[in-house]
Amino acid sequence: MRFRPCVGVFDALVVLLVVAAAVIADTGGVIWRIGGTRISMQRPWNPLAFGAAILLLRLWVHGRVGPFGYSWRAIQSYFGLAEDPRPVRFSPIPTPRELVLALAALIVATAVVFHVQVVDFYLVPDLGDPLFSMWRMGWVTHQIVADPRHLFDANIFYPASAALTFSDSMILPALTAAPLLWAGVHPAVAYTLLFLSGFVLSGLAA
Repeated sequence: MRFRPCVGVFDALVVLLVVAAAVIADTGGVIWRIGGTRISMQRPWNPLAFGAAILLLRLWVHGRVGPFGYSWRAIQSYFGLAEDPRPVRFSPIPTPRELVLALAALIVATAVVFHVQVVDFYLVPDLGDPLFSMWRMGWVTHQIVADPRHLFDANIFYPASAALTFSDSMILPALTAAPLLWAGVHPAVAYTLLFLSGFVLSGLAA
């Protein structure tokens, strides 16, 4: 499509006004003195309103032309929103060798990123959510076999009932780690194994 200079001017003005509104909102406004004239911009709504008016005028005059002269179809294709007329081709199933290589690469990448946890599985770098998650895992693992009818009546915030529902109950992750805890594995080790394996197995599934 042939580029129209007025379209580029309209779009540039809209972008400039939006940026100006963001700067004003972030800095609290600006004041310029040019000669004896004082120019102030202290409310982001003014440039946003001008930008919206210019955008509406531009769409009314050149609505069939996309931003800066690009076609709407080209923009949709760029962001993957346009329909592809070509038949869909399914990816082949990975070979065992590819799976092993991917698994090894994911294990190495996870070990590099989380080397602190890999060095010491008992180490808890953050004394917030990890300890809370260990307690939730331990409670679900214990209560699911001891008294499953009162699974959500956790032993905190007495005498409140259903205290486990005050946060994410972590039932599925706890059941995943349950065999380790039932076998006597320390909760910190079970949590670290569950934490690290989540990255490896999620990447392998993807």
